Amino acid sequence: MATGAGAWSHIGPVPAVSPGFPMTEQGTAATGSVTSSSLTGRIVGRFVIGERLGKGGMGEVYRAEDTRLKRTVALKRLAPSLRSDPVYRHRFQEEAERASRFADSHVAAIHDVLDEKEETLLVMEYVEGTTLRRRLKEPMSLDEFLKIAIQCAEALVAADRVGIVHCDIKPENIMLSTSGNVKILDFGVAKFLPRSDQSSTVDRSGTIGGTPAYMSPEVLLEKGADGRSDIFSLGLVLYEALAGHHPFLSDSYVATTHRILHEKATPIRVFNSSVPEELDRIVAQAMAKDPGERYAHAQELLDDLLAVQAGVTPSKLLPRPLVWRRRRSRAWIVAVVVVVIALAGSYGFYWWKHRPPPFQERGWALITDFDSTGEDPIPDKGVREGLTIALQQSPYVNVYPRARIYEALQRMKRTDVGRIDETLGREICKRENLQVLLTGSIEHLGQAFQITVRGENPDTGNLLFAEKQHFNRKEQFFDGVDRLARDVRRDLGESMARIANTSRPLANVTTSSLDALQLYSEASDLIARGKLDPAPTLLQGALQLDNNFAMAHLLLGDVNGLIGNREQEIKHLQLAYDLRAEVSDRERRLIEGTYYSDMGLYEQEVESLKVLVSLYPDDVQAHDDLALAYRNTGDVPRGIEQLREVVRLDPFSARGYVDLVLFLARENQNREAISVYQDALRHGLDIPGLHWGVGLALLGEGKVEEARQEFLRVQQAGAYQSLGRLYVARSYIYEGKFDTAIQQLTASKVADQASGNTYPELIDHYLLASIYLNQDKRDLARSELGLIRVASQKGVAQAGDLMRLGILYARMGDIDSARAVLHILETPQTTEPVSFRDACTHMVSGEINIMQGRMTAAAKLLALANQEYSMAPVHESLARLHQFQGDWGKAIEEWQRVLDLRGEILQDHSPADWVLAHFAIARAYSKTNDSVSAEKYYREFLEIWSKSDSLTIKKEASDELQLLKSSRERGT
Repeated sequence: MATGAGAWSHIGPVPAVSPGFPMTEQGTAATGSVTSSSLTGRIVGRFVIGERLGKGGMGEVYRAEDTRLKRTVALKRLAPSLRSDPVYRHRFQEEAERASRFADSHVAAIHDVLDEKEETLLVMEYVEGTTLRRRLKEPMSLDEFLKIAIQCAEALVAADRVGIVHCDIKPENIMLSTSGNVKILDFGVAKFLPRSDQSSTVDRSGTIGGTPAYMSPEVLLEKGADGRSDIFSLGLVLYEALAGHHPFLSDSYVATTHRILHEKATPIRVFNSSVPEELDRIVAQAMAKDPGERYAHAQELLDDLLAVQAGVTPSKLLPRPLVWRRRRSRAWIVAVVVVVIALAGSYGFYWWKHRPPPFQERGWALITDFDSTGEDPIPDKGVREGLTIALQQSPYVNVYPRARIYEALQRMKRTDVGRIDETLGREICKRENLQVLLTGSIEHLGQAFQITVRGENPDTGNLLFAEKQHFNRKEQFFDGVDRLARDVRRDLGESMARIANTSRPLANVTTSSLDALQLYSEASDLIARGKLDPAPTLLQGALQLDNNFAMAHLLLGDVNGLIGNREQEIKHLQLAYDLRAEVSDRERRLIEGTYYSDMGLYEQEVESLKVLVSLYPDDVQAHDDLALAYRNTGDVPRGIEQLREVVRLDPFSARGYVDLVLFLARENQNREAISVYQDALRHGLDIPGLHWGVGLALLGEGKVEEARQEFLRVQQAGAYQSLGRLYVARSYIYEGKFDTAIQQLTASKVADQASGNTYPELIDHYLLASIYLNQDKRDLARSELGLIRVASQKGVAQAGDLMRLGILYARMGDIDSARAVLHILETPQTTEPVSFRDACTHMVSGEINIMQGRMTAAAKLLALANQEYSMAPVHESLARLHQFQGDWGKAIEEWQRVLDLRGEILQDHSPADWVLAHFAIARAYSKTNDSVSAEKYYREFLEIWSKSDSLTIKKEASDELQLLKSSRERGT
């Protein structure tokens, strides 16, 4: 073998194996059943059986002596499970007999098939030598590689001529004889020999344990095979010899198969720059996914390999020139070189000054999942997550968020994808108009690790750059990723000064535990895919490894908030907030925004998120969070501005469209809300949240039946059943059809109790109690309120539930119960937004004071509540206060504010409150002798409830309107 300057080594050790059989390090078969007794020492027909050479899933292989022809042969003995199948045996014998007529110097001949004494034996040429797999353990020169590759191609050419397909080309089936010739085993029968491993492609030692790793895409998809399938398999073998590793090998059969079907192999020269570009191209063409893009015939592959060989073999070197000629030529060459250098320098300077930027500032890069190979591999998701976080520190590069990737996959109808490989990443980039695809791998190379990142133009597939980092211990992983991220940022065109100013060590801003980072990444992926259940366990595991992992605390807090565990939500958000000084500026602002939101410190939330948006203006989540923060401060119009920016930046943002429709409906901009809804549908976003939002907009327009149909669509959407039922019931309440609403809410309450949906169940009780009070059924109302009170005593009810409970108790005249609720609200809570809880407390206290006739105290309390958190119930209580005081002018002002808050009431409270405000303001106008305005509101009230149940309050309104008309007609 060559080991001098002309040789190069492949990357990493590859285990040795015996001819034709995948073996473990102990020399036993990797997998599969074997026959129960050895043939060694027995005579079968004319063959004396010698030692067993190996065993595998198809049976055993023995060395044997042919006593008639006086030659050594190899006998393959089929396993009992195979030879007991008569159909299989018949087809195998026919194919073997056909293959025995195929002869070539590079193919191990098949002499015969024996079917004797229940034994099925394949008689083959015995090849003295070693497998290519074993040979790849040592360095190999390019010259030697080409000799082997050309002989393999010649074998495929010979098979092409007679129409025989191998179907199992792999290093184990390529023998190198002692004379250096290639002999391919099992030609013609390989497709009838079962794979040694049907489930796994590698074992723990890294040994190739099953030939699916070398199958072409069409064979894996069972679409039939021809000579191009063998060309693909040989391409994989050649790639492995040149690059030092299999391009698609992963830790399971499924993962390897997926990569063969969907991923494009990294160019060999990324791993081995000694490989000629033309040879790299040849192997890539041989491995094309589409058979039509491969070499059509093995002869074409052979011709290209011979052309490469012609350029590197010693026989093709130019003869040595004479001394005088060399001196003369040298002077001429020097002159030419000087001119070329000058021209190249000028052109290079011009190109450098006018070169197109490789990446537009604030452009988008998508990072695929990384390949991780070798013994004790580094977790692939941890690598990807580390690089993502490191690059996200850059204000120059936008990393496409994982959540948006999964949204894109949903639009592509690819909801079952768990791994984003290079092929899929390229497809997403094209669909989403992303500028750069970042792919990579991390390999355990002996005692060292190597991370490789490749930047690719997703439209052309051209390699833009490739970066590598080596380190010797896992503990150096974070430093390696830091260096790699800086290199990538530089390659994308970011200035070194900016890189230096905005780079913080990954281990500081995340965690020093790679395993914790892996668990965090797995949880993030699951959450991005909407799968919350496994996430808390993963995040708790990450925090057990590193309790100072701030972002893991933040994510765990968010998840607990989503699943309703408020106590754990606040606990972990507090821990994240306390650790925020160590994280990157982006993550610090994100932590602060989330923490301030949950603490009810909405003004501080707005300020923190405004900084985040200014630093990273393309961060869609930051804009959406800022929109919600503005809404929390009561500044819904600014929230709408932020949401418009969300859908501009991400025209497929489901959350952005849903929030925008809801915000617009809340602001009574119903026509605009419907228009945004239609725009979302044009983008393919037909989701329950949008139907909820447009239903509220339609209800705000008074189109009750259309709104109800939208709510019914929400109800039919699985996990959104509770939400849909609530708003179907609200649509009936809006019309005054209380009995129908009661039926809906009763069924909803039962379903929520069965499913454990506490929050919707409490709303069910509240709406039922409101209805019963309007029907003057106080006992039934008190029963529903009692159920909310039980929940409040268990700590389940939140401030909003308690506020509604206390107000209704007070208005019923049950002051003791209202005071009990007030006591709960006044108890210091760390699990509620401060300003909102304070407003709820002052609201209930104000209502109690109204009912007790202490109007001055009530006015102060309600004014304070309005200052803390302005909402429709505050204005309703203020209107009632002014009515009791006989101040009809101020009462009218407050009732008008209630009517103006139609969107909020329809979303958050009982629609009957908004409808009844018409009756209340009509009465107030009557008290001021404004009969025109009074009549207007009486009529509006009666029109809305024109199809309502027979209600006392409706009759009162009708009677008062008639009296008003009569008085006006009489002129009094």
